[in-house]
Amino acid sequence: MYLHKILLLFPLVGLISCSSNPIGSKPVGQPFTAGTIRLGGDLGYSSNGTGTMNGDAAHLNGNAGYFVTDTIELGGSINIEDVNAKNGAADLEGVFFNLYGRAYSTSIGPFRTFAELGAGLGTIEAGAAEADVQLVQVSIGMMEFITDNISVELALEETLYLFDSPAVDGFGLSLNLGVSMFL
Repeated sequence: MYLHKILLLFPLVGLISCSSNPIGSKPVGQPFTAGTIRLGGDLGYSSNGTGTMNGDAAHLNGNAGYFVTDTIELGGSINIEDVNAKNGAADLEGVFFNLYGRAYSTSIGPFRTFAELGAGLGTIEAGAAEADVQLVQVSIGMMEFITDNISVELALEETLYLFDSPAVDGFGLSLNLGVSMFL
């Protein structure tokens, strides 16, 4: 539970740092072009309100994407999630592999907004029990460049968990704070 409180501080620190720089000193970021590569990662906290995944969760995500146009990125990610289950249920650990598409705003400047749609496969473990799960993710976010090729990003993400076994499917809403490097 202590880890969850620390993870809740990350978005607050990110928002404060994004708003503390004078506008004149902000880097404009590089323009995205086809062939640009993005490497990133984020920490997140989610509240999974329904089904098997019901509980508070912390996750760590690593991703890599390739720009097919100047506003569209396609990529993949690995997500590790730890769910502190509610109502005395066993805590859960999950590993997911996702493919995603991300569309960026056309504005060029220190801030860029994006929308992302992804789908993936993974496994959830509760002690010795294991279940396969499919997931669908939708997120919106904003990034701020701290140098011309490094940005911090804040995203709100909704996840639908679909279990192959007779377990109850579930939803999760998460807040993620990440860092990206553009090559």
